[in-house]
Amino acid sequence: FPPPAAARYLADEGRHVYLTPKSYLEMLGLYRTVLIRRRRENTTATVRLENGISRLRDAASSVGTLEKELTTMVQAADEKRELSESIAARVASEKMTVELETDKANEEAAKVAAIQAEVQRQNEDAERDLLAAEPAIKAATAALDTLDRRDLGSCKTMATPPKGVGDVFSAVCVLLAGVNQGIIVQRNGKVKDKDRSWEACKKSLLGNVNGLVDELKNFKALIDKDCIPKVNFQEVRPYLALEHFNEDAMKKKNSAAAGLVGWVKSIVDYYDIWLDVEPKRLKVVESTLQLEAANSELALVRERVDELQGRLGRLTAEYEKADKDKREAVNTAERGQLKLELAQRLINALGSEEVRWVEGVGRLQHEREPLVGDALVAAAFISYCGPFNKAFRDHLLYASYIPYLQVAVAGNPIPMRELGEGVSIVSIIASEAEVAGWNAEGLPRDLVSIENGAIVTSSKRWPLIIDPQLQGVAWIKSRQSSRVHVQRLGQPKLLAGLRTAIAGGTSILIENMGERVDAILLPILRRAILKKGGRALIAIGDDEIDYSSDFELFLHTKLSNPHYPPELQAELTLVNFTVTPPGLEDQLLSLVIRKERPDLAARKAAVIHQGNEFKIRIKQLEDDILVKLSTAEGDITEDRTLIEGLESAKQQSLDATARLEEGRDITKSINLTAERYREVAKRGATVFFLMNSLHRIHTYYIYSLNAFVVLFQHGIDLVHDAERKAKVARKPKTMLSKLKAATSKIIQMQRFNWNEDLLHQSSLAGEQDISTLSTQLLQKKSIEEKGDLSDLEFQKRCTHLATSITTVLFKYMERGFFARDRLTVVVLLSFAISQASDNINIAQLSRLLSPLEAVEPAGMADDVASWLPGRAWARLKGLEDGAVDTLGVMELSDLGDQLTSGSEEWRAWYKHPEPETQHLPGSSKELSGLPFLLVLRAMRTDRIPAALQNYVGKHLGTSFSNPQSFSMLDVYMESSASTPVFFVLFPGVDPTPWVESLGLGFDISVQKSTLKNISMGQGQEAPAEACLDRMAKQGGWIMLQNIQLMESWLPKLERKLELASEAAAMNFRCFLSAEPPPLSHMYNIPESLLQTCIKVANEAPADLRSNLQRAWSCFSQEHLDACNHTSEYRRCLFGLCFFHAIILGRRRFGQQGWSRQYGFNTGDLKICADVLMSYMNKAQESADGQGISVPWDDLRYIFGEIMYGGHITDFWDRRTNVTYLKALFNEQLLRPGGQLAPGLSLPDTILDYPGYSAHIDGALPAESPVLFGLHPNAEVGYLTSTAEQILGLVVRLRRGASAGSSAPGHATDNGVHGIVDSLEKRLPKRPKLSSVQEKARPLLAGPSAPYVVVAMQEVVQMNFLGEEIARSLGELRKGLNGQLNMSQQMEDLSSGLALNEVPGRNPFHSISWEKLAWPSRKKLDDWFDDLEERAKQLISWEVKLELPISLWLALFNPTAFLTAIQQVSARTRNLPLDNMTIETNATIHHRPEELEVLADKRPPDGAFIHGLHMQGARWMEIEEASTEGTKAVKKICGVSCGGVVTESQAKELLARMPVLYVKAVLVDANWEPTSIGHLRPDAYNCPCYYTSFRGPTYVFLATLDTQEPAFKWVLAGVALLLSTD
Repeated sequence: FPPPAAARYLADEGRHVYLTPKSYLEMLGLYRTVLIRRRRENTTATVRLENGISRLRDAASSVGTLEKELTTMVQAADEKRELSESIAARVASEKMTVELETDKANEEAAKVAAIQAEVQRQNEDAERDLLAAEPAIKAATAALDTLDRRDLGSCKTMATPPKGVGDVFSAVCVLLAGVNQGIIVQRNGKVKDKDRSWEACKKSLLGNVNGLVDELKNFKALIDKDCIPKVNFQEVRPYLALEHFNEDAMKKKNSAAAGLVGWVKSIVDYYDIWLDVEPKRLKVVESTLQLEAANSELALVRERVDELQGRLGRLTAEYEKADKDKREAVNTAERGQLKLELAQRLINALGSEEVRWVEGVGRLQHEREPLVGDALVAAAFISYCGPFNKAFRDHLLYASYIPYLQVAVAGNPIPMRELGEGVSIVSIIASEAEVAGWNAEGLPRDLVSIENGAIVTSSKRWPLIIDPQLQGVAWIKSRQSSRVHVQRLGQPKLLAGLRTAIAGGTSILIENMGERVDAILLPILRRAILKKGGRALIAIGDDEIDYSSDFELFLHTKLSNPHYPPELQAELTLVNFTVTPPGLEDQLLSLVIRKERPDLAARKAAVIHQGNEFKIRIKQLEDDILVKLSTAEGDITEDRTLIEGLESAKQQSLDATARLEEGRDITKSINLTAERYREVAKRGATVFFLMNSLHRIHTYYIYSLNAFVVLFQHGIDLVHDAERKAKVARKPKTMLSKLKAATSKIIQMQRFNWNEDLLHQSSLAGEQDISTLSTQLLQKKSIEEKGDLSDLEFQKRCTHLATSITTVLFKYMERGFFARDRLTVVVLLSFAISQASDNINIAQLSRLLSPLEAVEPAGMADDVASWLPGRAWARLKGLEDGAVDTLGVMELSDLGDQLTSGSEEWRAWYKHPEPETQHLPGSSKELSGLPFLLVLRAMRTDRIPAALQNYVGKHLGTSFSNPQSFSMLDVYMESSASTPVFFVLFPGVDPTPWVESLGLGFDISVQKSTLKNISMGQGQEAPAEACLDRMAKQGGWIMLQNIQLMESWLPKLERKLELASEAAAMNFRCFLSAEPPPLSHMYNIPESLLQTCIKVANEAPADLRSNLQRAWSCFSQEHLDACNHTSEYRRCLFGLCFFHAIILGRRRFGQQGWSRQYGFNTGDLKICADVLMSYMNKAQESADGQGISVPWDDLRYIFGEIMYGGHITDFWDRRTNVTYLKALFNEQLLRPGGQLAPGLSLPDTILDYPGYSAHIDGALPAESPVLFGLHPNAEVGYLTSTAEQILGLVVRLRRGASAGSSAPGHATDNGVHGIVDSLEKRLPKRPKLSSVQEKARPLLAGPSAPYVVVAMQEVVQMNFLGEEIARSLGELRKGLNGQLNMSQQMEDLSSGLALNEVPGRNPFHSISWEKLAWPSRKKLDDWFDDLEERAKQLISWEVKLELPISLWLALFNPTAFLTAIQQVSARTRNLPLDNMTIETNATIHHRPEELEVLADKRPPDGAFIHGLHMQGARWMEIEEASTEGTKAVKKICGVSCGGVVTESQAKELLARMPVLYVKAVLVDANWEPTSIGHLRPDAYNCPCYYTSFRGPTYVFLATLDTQEPAFKWVLAGVALLLSTD
């Protein structure tokens, strides 16, 4: 976007948007992606449609051909049927013969099968028995495995074996008899005993150990072959019976013998089993022979059958061929019939689509060429427009992008579609079905939300959604519900969750972000993907993890106006999801309908829900039809499943379209009724957007949409409750019943999640709503009564609802307003409501807020000029311009003439103390409303606050114009476990008793451990967290005070409260308190925490009566009686309380009251009272015996210089404080009936504590500036300043609000351009410093050298300022023209110029002209006028470097000039400079031009200055002074001087001073030296400030003559000012 858009957006909305080169590169990349995708989609859609058209046309052309071919196919099928039937008869005869032979064969086969089964059974039986022998074989084998050939070999060496070992070897010898040739066997097969001996065994068995082992291993095989004599096993059995013939016994004697024992026993066991199995095996052999004989017989039979089967097969094959030919012929005919039928069905089903598809192909082909421009606009919109509101987006599209593209190619347009009817930026990016899908997922249906959805789903960069109302994040969670993981910055599991999601291809939502992002996330935000070995990796910290292309990241912030730096905005796509007025209005309308007409709301929600589903379904079905047609292979007229599927899809599409149309009809019908409630929804949206803008007044004025929705519903419920109560008889209420009623009235939304969108939830269709739509089960019942109302009654009801909602919402807001802001907000509310209802003239309102002054107003008549200020006359004449054409008020067209002709009437109205209560004189008598305010604004701006209050009361009611009384119970009724209560702390205000007393009514107290009060400070975090968790779980109240001290801990507190909002006990309440930040635009509490809190700012009243009552309430009767001299103490204490009230009340007069803000408090008063009592107790009796001797001077010093004076840092404020004490705290306090202040007398008698309270109520006069020692004009000044502040804030807030709803267009852009042009033209010519230095060189040695130095310093400073102005304006011009990127300085400068504000006036701006200039409070236009005048004076001065006859003292450094006067005088008269000062004398000359008549125009010991004004009083001219008996003209060094300080004229806030003669004088010994100069006892020592801001703008001490006591002017705050405001 062009850089000016960002500047305008910053100026109008205060939002920062940055464009960087990377943003542009990202846009180009996105453009390529979008163009490729859209071309691919276009091609795919075109091919599908063309294929569908081709298929339909092929089907249509084949119908005629199929009908002719079908006749021939049927005849051929009949011939082949006859042939097939004759062959079938022969096959049947042969088949009978084969079946008989087959039966015989089957009988033989059955016999063979029986024999085979028996053989199988016997074989299995034998195998089963052999399987039982398997363990014995394994045991024998295992025993052999234990044999060690070396152990066997070692046995040969034994002459005599251990007992039993010989028996083992003898047993082996017996078993191997006949197997081992070395064993001697008898004829009977036995082995003699001698041949079994140890020696015989060694010889026969151990002679060949390896051979022995082999024989043992092969022994089992010999048994299986029946090669082992049976006698061997008979002979071995005696050995088995021996006691020691076992492995355990042998292991102890010989390991080889142990292994042989195991083998012998196992092999004998095996032999025994083998003997049982052997007969069975023989039987198996016999049966097998029988089976073989039977099989031979069966083979002969089967041979015969096979021969017959072969003959039958040949016949059958012949038959099958004939039958196949017949079937093929029949099938061909049937296929032809089916093909014809399917072709006809296809044409019937989709024939109507052909026309639409043909049009679609044409449309797609037509759209293909413009895709180049469409994709470019879409990419630019997605990349750049996300942060902007709707007005700026449209401006960028229609006033920037499209006009540029129309001439981008050498003056020729880039092809693109024209946005308009049927084509929108959203339709370019997404389809209607996609939008319906987003809506079904929870995206609001307003256009801005849909645009945001398109940006989020299409952007290549990760989206960061700015979503204070939580509607966007709710959609993201719904859309990504199956794959999203919600995280927050700072959570310990964040990095682990990111690693899992990135590698696994799921989504991460980081919600509730602040303005800072952890550096570890930057690689992810930048999508810094590394390619290594074909893998995609990304670095997180020190780790590199696999990166899945399916990973998605969403960022969310609840901050309403976050400021992200350019480098972060370049990496992300900011999307402004802030709710819009039209969108919110529609959503509120749905909410109103759900409350008022739940029947209609249920049907509408269901219709919308089904409509979205139908749109998606229709699109899916249409795509499905085309896909099936395009992917079908071969002739589709033969694919029955395909045709039936296409028929079904088309029918479903038709049904869905019909239901969609039906739903639209139902929606239209419902909307007719719903629109009647539009006024109520519009009122709610108006109030919300006012609430949403109040943070510009103070950062504490921040509200959430959820809180608004709860209160909005509550406003409707109150109307319903009132209607129900009207039908039920009232019963007397007890206190208990009142508390129960209050509890029951607590807003029903007892608990809600801070991160839920309550408004959107109320508009969702539930299952019951959907069933209601189809079954019509929901009956209207009594709610139908509202449908029977007449139009007038219905209008009254809507007005009643709107008023109730407005009242509830305003009370909620008002409770948290600072007293100074209440009127501003209520005025904004009144104007906003009137504008939303089209009941206000915008031109009149604009003129009220920004009055115009006639450039050269016609001259006033003398009688008018005698009482009307010139500026008021200029404003009145300004009203005449456009009075009829623009303002539409005829009566304003001749205001000047009316004042001239009716001067006395207008004068009386002007002088009236409350002119807002009086009708205007003459022909303007009937003016009221805004026209009346216009006249009042021009003539009596000080009465605008009161007039605005009356205006609000008339339009909204007295409940809005008058502040409501504070009720802690009302606060509790609006609170819940989800909504903390936030108290704003003020001096003298403690909310703790409010909470404690409320808790007692609900049985909540500290004693019962259900209430905990924690004052936050270092180390209190952990106790506070533990207590909060306990109270949230068990139920109870917790109060955390001064949380602003724990700024770093507050995010953790916020998270705790957020969790509590979801699961805390119903009776959990959290109360918070904090002091407000020093400046209204500063933050000390997180915005998201403030959004959810009910804010209470119950300031103590600031009027004098309240201050005095509050001061007196600090004491008691017991305190009064505690003093030894109680009567004197009571009088003095009352005077001290009055002094305390006076210095507090003086604050409201701004800098004229106190030049700085001081924190006087009741602690000062109490300490001073203690000091007073201590002194009074020690006081001695007076010399005359008429009381005690009070040390007044000591007390005044302690009070004025130490206690109260300890707060004061400004010398002049300290002087005022001490003067008050001198005037109030003196001997007169002890005189009964004495005058304490104008209109306030002291009691005549000694009163008790209640008596003084009653005296305050009865004796204190109406508050006025006179009570404070100020002139009545002080209140005029205070009220004028208040009016300007109020209207200025209204301008600022309305400007931002209007920018959000109207196009920024050329007005703002041209406005800033125009201002730059104007200022560059007006920028004065700068003196050449080199020329000045050349002129000054010979003069620096002369007596006027100090003046020359001052002139040179001023030239240097003027050049610095001029150069900075020229440079910054030049850069801004280039930025606005797009030649440079808009920097922060340019944005700040543009913002200041647009607000007519001197750059640098805003302390947070990064550019400042003011720091190089002089102090000023003027607007930019007037400030530039001053610049031109200063430059003109300076150029005149530097021509000859000769001091002007009279100097306008408003220099860059006026103090330097005053010092130069002393230096010149000291050098001329050879006096010590350190013993000199200056004095000021008012001359008799009003203008500098009058000094030309003087003989000595440049006095040697001084200089003339002019351009000063007096505030708080005026200078009595010499003519008037003479008539008042004042000394006439006096000559000071030949200069005629005269006049005195006197009372101001009514409503003359700043009186112009005559030319002053500033003279250097020697310090007199009687003068008091102070930090600001020497105070003189014979004059009023008057401070001179640069501006009315006083304080830091102090310049010098002026000495002015006075007839009145000087303390009068001190208390009146009289001062000289070098510049007006």
